[in-house]
Amino acid sequence: MSYQIKHPTITMVLRFVLGLFLTMSGAGMLFLALSGGLSDVDQMSGPGGDFIRAVIKTGYLWPFVGLIKFASGILILIPRTARLGVMASFPFAINIGLWTAFYATEFALLGIPVMLLSIYLIYAYFDYYKPMVT
Repeated sequence: MSYQIKHPTITMVLRFVLGLFLTMSGAGMLFLALSGGLSDVDQMSGPGGDFIRAVIKTGYLWPFVGLIKFASGILILIPRTARLGVMASFPFAINIGLWTAFYATEFALLGIPVMLLSIYLIYAYFDYYKPMVT
């Protein structure tokens, strides 16, 4: 069976954008968690702010999500491991897209494009994923 990446040039550019975003935002989350600089979240209001404060209050979930984002971003940036990184980041991308669409609409211009990038990359690499679902 031959595997083919759909629209390879577009896929490479979008893969770089998503990988860079995940790596940088994951590193930022880890830095904030380790430095104790999460007090700015108190300025967020509404259900979106309540959700983020609850995630931070667990003590482990915020750094764990940051680590997954950072690691999947690095995987996406490396061509050989990009497909694994896309799959690892997919649950986060769907969650952040839906969260910003329904609860934290002030961040929708950031969250929804991340979700759409992830969906596109799943489509572009679908020939590689097909054996997992058939």
